[in-house]
Amino acid sequence: MKKSVKMVYFFADWDNNYQLKNYLYDECKKNGIFFDDIDCDTEKGVQVSIKYGVKLCPYIILQKNGDELWRGIANDFDASILKNLE
Repeated sequence: MKKSVKMVYFFADWDNNYQLKNYLYDECKKNGIFFDDIDCDTEKGVQVSIKYGVKLCPYIILQKNGDELWRGIANDFDASILKNLE
């Protein structure tokens, strides 16, 4: 597993993007990337989204060694990025 690489996926039940969440989880698993999903409908999820400045769902932050590689709306994410991470 690429322990230094992490995808943080912010979601809410009302965004109805379960297929995207499952797809991204599977892609991360195939590429040895840690996948952390944050439910923005919970108190903890709200706190984490405020910490990261996330105001939209679904949203992704991809990090490597704590540095951001990509940030944006999850629907705009190109999963091919995951294959090229070392």
